[in-house]
Parts: sequence; structure tokens; C-alpha cells
Amino acid sequence: MDGGTASYVGRCDEQVMPVRLMYVIDSLGASGAEHSTAAMLPVLTERGHEVRVTTLYDAGYGDEHDLRARGFDVTPLRAAGRAGRVGELRARIRQFRPDIVHTALFASDQIGRLAALGTGARVVSSWVNTPYDRHRLADPAVDRRKVRAVQALDAATSRLVHRFHAVSPGVAEANGLDDFRHIAPGSELYFPPLEK
Repeated sequence: MDGGTASYVGRCDEQVMPVRLMYVIDSLGASGAEHSTAAMLPVLTERGHEVRVTTLYDAGYGDEHDLRARGFDVTPLRAAGRAGRVGELRARIRQFRPDIVHTALFASDQIGRLAALGTGARVVSSWVNTPYDRHRLADPAVDRRKVRAVQALDAATSRLVHRFHAVSPGVAEANGLDDFRHIAPGSELYFPPLEK
């Protein structure tokens, strides 16, 4: 190992190195991405990771209140508007100093990616749906110009992302990722050190 460039190896079901992780998601209401994020929190903390969740709003239902009662840090942003939310989230990132800011869902992707800029945190964004799928764009009820404008904004901020995670090969393909690797449970993983 030379000068801190070591790689870490482990199995998917083993703790390799603890990290500080901040999830940024619209809410922890009762939907797929929200529920899977909530389900990961106990697993990650049991494995020694320090985890916080910042939501854009408190949905008032779903997993938020249960997680808080169990001691998890789940805090909605108080600021109104995108610029205010980006500023508030950036302050939280600087205070917590996470290794990774993990974003999911469009609004949280945009706010989280911009807020993490210049903080030293790595950004991971999860693709959990197919908003730019050709079948959706073929729907006459969908305004293609609006979808393409949203896609252009998403593409611009995606340059701030260190890694993308897709929930399935179909979601990866619909979002333009053509090199999807499915990792089977028990696979050997190599974790390069987080460089700030």
C-alpha cells in the first residue's frame, strides 16, 4: 500500500469500512424509494455507519415518525424555495461532514447535488424510476418539451455525481446507463478509499 491508495475488499454482507452517510430524499412517506431508504437505516447503523436523513418535507405518514422514535436523525428542511433549501442543506452537510451524500428522486437529486458541491462529500444518486423512457414520451398527454427540459436540468447536475445506482437494469437503461452491473448477494466487492 502506498500513500493511502489501498483498496478494501469484502463481501456484500460484511462491513468493510464505516462511512458517514447523509440521505437526501423528498420524504420518507410510504412509497418505494422512501420505504427502501427507511429499511436501509437500521442495517447501515448496525454495521457501524453513521447515517442521517434530510427530507424536503415531512410527509406526516410513512416511516418518518417511526424512525425518529427509534432514534434515527430524520430532519426536514425548513427553508422555502430551491435556493433556500440548497443553502440550508449545504450548511447541514458542512456541519455533519458526510463521506457520501446519497440522493433519490428528482427534486432531492437537484438540491442534494448542488448543496454538496464544494463540501468534499461524494454524491451518489439513485435512479428509482423511468421519467425519460421512450414509452412515456410517446404518451400524447405528456408534454415532451417539459420532460426534455427537466431531463436537461437532470443531465447538467448529474455531472456533480460520483456514482449512480439504479434499482434495476430497466431503470438504468431508461436513464441512459448502458453498463449496468448486477451485484449478486455474496459477491466480492472492492472499495477504493474515499478521497476528499
